[in-house]
Amino acid sequence: MPFNGNVNVPAGTWTQLTANDVAAISVQNLSLNRLVFVMATAGAVAPSGAGGGLRLDPSEAVEGLSLAGMFSGVASPTRVYGWSDSTMEVFVSHA
Repeated sequence: MPFNGNVNVPAGTWTQLTANDVAAISVQNLSLNRLVFVMATAGAVAPSGAGGGLRLDPSEAVEGLSLAGMFSGVASPTRVYGWSDSTMEVFVSHA
């Protein structure tokens, strides 16, 4: 199911940013002073541990990138999760 909007990322919890399997995604950190980490998995299983993954600085974005290209170390990545040490929002768009 396509999605285009903001997603709340609670502090200290890997939060799924995709509602279904996706092949490409755009994500922007909407915070002005907090980092967010983005990680892909193969299926709807959240990453474990705190932090890690692709780091997006405040206001930083990745636009229309394939999951296979962004997360080449993950076999068949299909879901994307976000993690931050503070509650925040990210913008997400995917088909």
